[in-house]
Amino acid sequence: MLFAILFFKHRIFCTFVSNKIEIEMAETVQPRAPKTTDNNANQTHYYKTLVVAIALGLIGTFIRFVPDVCTAMGQQTFLFSAIANISLIVGSLIAFKTVFGILGFGKNRD
Repeated sequence: MLFAILFFKHRIFCTFVSNKIEIEMAETVQPRAPKTTDNNANQTHYYKTLVVAIALGLIGTFIRFVPDVCTAMGQQTFLFSAIANISLIVGSLIAFKTVFGILGFGKNRD
């Protein structure tokens, strides 16, 4: 009988303590607003810009070999090579700027 009374008192005390702990834990949790993500990668203008940059790079690559295909333009190799190099450089700069914009570099981050 004494054991049953002690066990019963112990069980009430443990229940009280566990309820108190749960209440304290519930009071310490602070509500916060849900996170919002600024998903830059899904914006259409980035893809359009990347297509333009890739097209400039391909045009530069093909222009470089025009004097090899058309032998009549063989004397203007320097001109075609210069145009090809400028096109490749401009396309690469546009592509790097766009990729870094997608990744978030260049923005003012908090």
